[in-house]
Amino acid sequence: MNKRKRALIAGFLILAVILTVVVIKIINRDPIAPFQSRAGSMHQLDRDSRVTYTINSHHVDFFTDSNGETLVFYSDANHDIIKYLYFPKWTPEDARVHWHLSARQDSVIFTSVLLDEAIDRITVKAEDGREMSKELHPIQYNNYRFVIAVDNRIQQSPVDITGYSKENKVVYKNVNQKYDKSLFK
Repeated sequence: MNKRKRALIAGFLILAVILTVVVIKIINRDPIAPFQSRAGSMHQLDRDSRVTYTINSHHVDFFTDSNGETLVFYSDANHDIIKYLYFPKWTPEDARVHWHLSARQDSVIFTSVLLDEAIDRITVKAEDGREMSKELHPIQYNNYRFVIAVDNRIQQSPVDITGYSKENKVVYKNVNQKYDKSLFK
């Protein structure tokens, strides 16, 4: 009986040590590690550059890498990374709005970068006229103006993006991308 008690106590002690080590590892887990792993070795994320927003129960994390380029990570409510987008430093010549649409099972992630200073805000509509959000306002990060929305009203491309000036004039439409200089007078 004495040997059985010793074995039982030793087993509990070993289990307690293992449990303690696991808890310490969980507590000390690097919060940047999942993002760095997803981005790969090509992008060394600057941990001080992280900015997080919550949009419709999704988490959007902005990072700057060691080259000064921008990465945007999208996570679900459980903080599982869904996808990420990489925005290099570029000087656009004729692009006024750069945008990306990604469909998930129950929602769509819309990301755009407003490259034209004349565009103050945008609206986004599906081909059938359903609107993703009334107005999407820019988020400033790393000298970019991002517009991000997560919604279930738009299921796929194409989308109609309309850009408005501060005076509420239409200054951009992606459906007809003519650059009308008279709009900026």
